[in-house]
Amino acid sequence: MSGILHIQRDVVPFADWGWKYLVDVDDETRGDLEEGEAKDFFIAPGYHNLRLHAGIFGSNQAKFFVDDGARVCFLCRPRFTGLLGLMRGIISVPWRTRWIALRPIGCRELEAAFPQ
Repeated sequence: MSGILHIQRDVVPFADWGWKYLVDVDDETRGDLEEGEAKDFFIAPGYHNLRLHAGIFGSNQAKFFVDDGARVCFLCRPRFTGLLGLMRGIISVPWRTRWIALRPIGCRELEAAFPQ
């Protein structure tokens, strides 16, 4: 059987336009996310590591557990927005592994914030 990993990418003006975020589960690329997109990934039950990246820029590594038939939800977005988002070339090097903010979120809370 399998569990579901659901990831929602938030829309943030002036940040990451045109960049796809690659979704790595246990160091294996499972797909990508465009701005404003939500996707489900079917994964084996158990403990997993999740990381998102776009080129040299990436997220923190999130560790999570999913039961058989259960759903685990995450929200991602660029960590730097507005003027900082536009100046990414200047600030990118020190924060390149923290460019994408990735956090677990309750699936009901996510559905309320991003109605389909």
